[in-house]
Amino acid sequence: MKNRLLTFAGALALLAVMGKFYAQPLMAQVRAALVKNIDEPGRNPYTAFLPCYSSSTNSCTAFFPAVPANMELVVQHISMSVDTPTPLSNVDFYGNGAQASPLLTLQGNDSAGNSIYIGNQPLLAYFSAGQTPSLAVFTKSANFEFVSGSVTLTGYLVNLAQ
Repeated sequence: MKNRLLTFAGALALLAVMGKFYAQPLMAQVRAALVKNIDEPGRNPYTAFLPCYSSSTNSCTAFFPAVPANMELVVQHISMSVDTPTPLSNVDFYGNGAQASPLLTLQGNDSAGNSIYIGNQPLLAYFSAGQTPSLAVFTKSANFEFVSGSVTLTGYLVNLAQ
């Protein structure tokens, strides 16, 4: 009986020592698992594709959807293609009080002789709830020419309600 009592006391002492040294790191791991990373790019990916076409002016504008309530949009990349019979004057990406000019390069001509421009580059822009990103393409022609193309924005949404 005395041996069992000593064995039980020894086991309790061993558990107390192990609890003292191992409980704190274990609790830290549990607390770390409860933290949310709300701005992780993979949580709410964002991709928007819009056509841009105008047959009556020398420019076209693509207006992307407004950022939803309680969200923030982080645009990380823009890609586009533009087809027009005259050279481009400028390309402007607007929103959030800022303006960027994506770089387009002339890739060649289509079968009708129109110039084909391509752009594909990283871009970092932030948009709050209700703001609308947009892209405008302008040609050098004073005449009314057609401008045809497409624009893709990629990035992610941050949920601010969490």
